Amino acid sequence: MPATALIQQLELQSNLVCNATHGLTEDEWRWRQSPSSWSTLEVVGHLLDEERDDFRARIRAIFAGESSWSSIDPESWVLQRKHQEREPEVLLQQLQAERSQSILWLRGLEEADWNATMEHGLLGSLSAGDLLAAWVAHDLLHIAQVMRIRLELTKVSAAPWSTRYAAP
Repeated sequence: MPATALIQQLELQSNLVCNATHGLTEDEWRWRQSPSSWSTLEVVGHLLDEERDDFRARIRAIFAGESSWSSIDPESWVLQRKHQEREPEVLLQQLQAERSQSILWLRGLEEADWNATMEHGLLGSLSAGDLLAAWVAHDLLHIAQVMRIRLELTKVSAAPWSTRYAAP
């Protein structure tokens, strides 16, 4: 899949995040299946962090010819940045704004060498194209996570009725 198709997919996925969270109440945004699991609000906050501080920044670093990436800890950011306490609509708007900036920037990279690489401490050599493909996949993994949260929330909220007919 060429970079242009992956960039288009990233743009489309912004709408999927909005659609996946549409209609949630304040309590539903913050609902967790267990104390150690993420809420939808935390997933959206994580996507915002990754947008701004991981994927875009790291692709930019490759194209700038930097020798290494700065250290990141996206999972701990969810707690450190207190995403669970944020306002859902504000967080979603911030994600959309950051995604728009990313798309604009990515589309401006007409002569980019997507095969340019940088060393990752654990994964070895990664190209800008690898990161772009991973960005698309990362979005999809978390959109699926939001849908799983909604499914579990539906199972809980539908009581006393059962959802077992949907899938054994």
